[in-house]
Amino acid sequence: MSIFLEIKKDIKFYNKILKKRKFENVWEKRRKNFNNIVIGSNDNINKEFFINFRSHKKKFIAENPSVKLNNFFKRLLYSHQIKYNEFMYWKMIGANKELKKTIKNYKLDKIGNPGYCNIDGNRVSERFLRHCHFFNLFEKNISLKKINYITDIGGGYGSFTRLMHKKYKKHKVIIVDLPEQLLLAKYYLSSNFPKSRISNLIDSYKATKIDKNFLDKFEIVLVPNTEFEKIKINYKKNLVVNFNSFGEIDKKSFNIYFKSDLLKKSKYLFSVNRIDSFPTYNNNITIVDYQFDDYKKIHFDISPVWDFYFVKAFYIFTQRKLYSSRAVEFIGER
Repeated sequence: MSIFLEIKKDIKFYNKILKKRKFENVWEKRRKNFNNIVIGSNDNINKEFFINFRSHKKKFIAENPSVKLNNFFKRLLYSHQIKYNEFMYWKMIGANKELKKTIKNYKLDKIGNPGYCNIDGNRVSERFLRHCHFFNLFEKNISLKKINYITDIGGGYGSFTRLMHKKYKKHKVIIVDLPEQLLLAKYYLSSNFPKSRISNLIDSYKATKIDKNFLDKFEIVLVPNTEFEKIKINYKKNLVVNFNSFGEIDKKSFNIYFKSDLLKKSKYLFSVNRIDSFPTYNNNITIVDYQFDDYKKIHFDISPVWDFYFVKAFYIFTQRKLYSSRAVEFIGER
């Protein structure tokens, strides 16, 4: 079955659930926008959006560069994004000598038609760069002999999963996210790994539990966020990963995650999140809410990502600005 036929089946099933949803906070508004673009009234699918989802003018999540920089005028118009990628690349390469090797070995893929900058002989985007950095932290600090599962909460369309699955195919990857993100993940990961068994959303919706028997059918499992408590695995063999999204959800949902068996019993936690979610997200979540004291600390540092960003100034100039809050990298073992 083609990827689009599988996605269409998921959309048709999800549309029945979607009718009961309300759109209130930042992410809910993005979801409504996503569905207006991708899902038609007759369950039609906008294939052009999927093919170009990383450079489409109506993206679900931000990318940097946000468009294909394929001519002089676009490079001039988006010079602030080029400046940002150059700044991040040279700063992070200077701090992590292994990063350059990872960038060369894993290469920015072309699925979703992403925008990118050519820096130092490499195609680079901000998301690819930071996920290569996180991948290096993973390999340096976590013993693969101790885990069988990697559960990426808020894993988006699967950028980090691509790096993991490219090298560690024996480890099961579970992505938990909004259904809209998982539709993109189905397209993105299936296109990158056509021979890998990747679940559909409908599989998780219809399952009574997502356990070893369920996972044995797949290499990568896509779990809508409303279904994550169905995950019943050997938590002592599990790594929970979260990059930035715990700080983007409401406090009630945050507490549900951290009170779940998945968070309370898993062997490792790898978190990169804002010190304070405010003012970007008004949810009263700060670094003290993450319960890092429950773990033996392996790695703890201020992240080199999300410190400065660049904006346009007087049309052709750029200006560097501080992010409202830095992010903390934490890796811990129970």
